Amino acid sequence: MFGNLTWILLWAVLPTLVYLGIGLYILSLEQKKGPGYKLPALVYFISVPSLIVIVIALNFSMNYETGRFESANKPAGYELYKFLVLKDIIPRSGQLLDEKEEIKVVEKKKDEVKVVEKNEEKLVSSLSSPLDKILKTDEKYYALVIGNNNYEHLEKLDAAENDAVVIADVLKNKYGFEVDLLLNADQETTVDTLFNITDKLKINDNLLIYYAGHGELDKAENRGYWLPVDASYEKRSKWISNQTIVDRIKATKAKHVLLVADSCFSGTLMRSGTNLQNQEPIDERYIERLKNKKTRLVITSGGNEPVVDSVGGDHSLFALKFIDTLKNSENVINSQILFENIRRYVVANADQTPERAQVHKTGHDGGDFLFFPK
Repeated sequence: MFGNLTWILLWAVLPTLVYLGIGLYILSLEQKKGPGYKLPALVYFISVPSLIVIVIALNFSMNYETGRFESANKPAGYELYKFLVLKDIIPRSGQLLDEKEEIKVVEKKKDEVKVVEKNEEKLVSSLSSPLDKILKTDEKYYALVIGNNNYEHLEKLDAAENDAVVIADVLKNKYGFEVDLLLNADQETTVDTLFNITDKLKINDNLLIYYAGHGELDKAENRGYWLPVDASYEKRSKWISNQTIVDRIKATKAKHVLLVADSCFSGTLMRSGTNLQNQEPIDERYIERLKNKKTRLVITSGGNEPVVDSVGGDHSLFALKFIDTLKNSENVINSQILFENIRRYVVANADQTPERAQVHKTGHDGGDFLFFPK
């Protein structure tokens, strides 16, 4: 508390007193030395605040142009930046893949679907298919879905386990995935299963890895970790490094891999991820091109920050929109459409910003992960 008071005193109260003192001194010269000081005092009172506004505006502009508002350490002015983005006054800045350009979709009958659940209107982007026919695929789809609630040494979570169960069900029954579901798994089980599934896949296979549970950031290493249920702060050997996950994504032969992490500090998975943008209409030819290109993408529920487990419901905000989007899609969608639905909803309802990028140095070649309903 005293630190905040000191900061306010140094950067707000004292400069204001000095500013007023100088202005009043100039005015006092009118009495001491005669007329001629009112105009300089007026210029002073107007020019100083104007210069301050200009400096603030330039600083905001520099932070925006260099992408600092999308970095882990948010600079001053972030709340204003967030407000302007949410109101669609300015596009997002920075090096993350997503919102600078919206997907240009051929218009069909319905542009937007509004869903009301628990008396709350949720944000849902268009799920009306712009394609002339329902597309199918004969490629094999696999998923490793992990949900950890019952931690032995850490605070228990409320929604991760249920998130994993429902997501596994949607992937299996609507999209035809072969699913490995791990609930409250320890470090050995998690790592062994990760190695088993990434080793068995073939060149035309597709793999989705979904993790819901605790995450931690080692600031000295600048590296994130997944925390299985037997992890503790005293026994770091049970932590699973993000680099281990990335190495397995690089090693697997699967053509398309999408990693989804709903955990704190998952933004470290984005390190040096290259900015990707799409301006093409989603048509059959475009979908076919995405299918043929190697894909290594990651979607996270936030940056290098804590994220919300649940808000009294059955799912985290991130998982809720992930499930909702997949359930409501009647034709193939790619991860960009899925992500945009999630991002808009989460940003509007929580102090976290989902992110999407390619997984750095894993061989991404411009493809995308596609979800084909059965």
